[in-house]
Amino acid sequence: MILLHMAGPPHKKTSSLDRPFVAGDSIPAPLAVEHDTETAWALFNNLSEQQNVGFAATEPAPIMRREAPARPQAPQRKATTVEEVILESRRSNRVCPLPARWVQLYEMLPGKTHNQPPPPITGPAWRATPSMSKRMCMRDHIEWAGQHGGLDEVMAFLKMLPEEQWHHMGD
Repeated sequence: MILLHMAGPPHKKTSSLDRPFVAGDSIPAPLAVEHDTETAWALFNNLSEQQNVGFAATEPAPIMRREAPARPQAPQRKATTVEEVILESRRSNRVCPLPARWVQLYEMLPGKTHNQPPPPITGPAWRATPSMSKRMCMRDHIEWAGQHGGLDEVMAFLKMLPEEQWHHMGD
């Protein structure tokens, strides 16, 4: 039969770090002792060089000459596009201007020749022509203006037309 003798916890060697801190005690700090300064300096230089890998050497900045301050330029105005004019002409479910205004628009189109582009739909044809056909004719006029340098003038005209001067889908 084996008898086990249970003893208390093994005896620990105590140090000043094992005691609770009491006000007035000195704060423990690690002690750094350098035994080989040449090796430490070489390690420091190696680490420092590794940090700077990938950076270009420092170069002097170019000499800046004093020049008169540049005048602020007016913002460049982008050219009006056919798509923008078509969007304006279709805003609020528009089809085309009413006949009298549409004739005014047609007269301002540049580069017209005999029946090119086709004239706007007016007179008795106005009632007989569906809205989609009128819209396609209006699109032809806008595209003509785009091909012949008249988009800005057409856009300005369309923007100044009051809403009651437009024919709308369902009218």
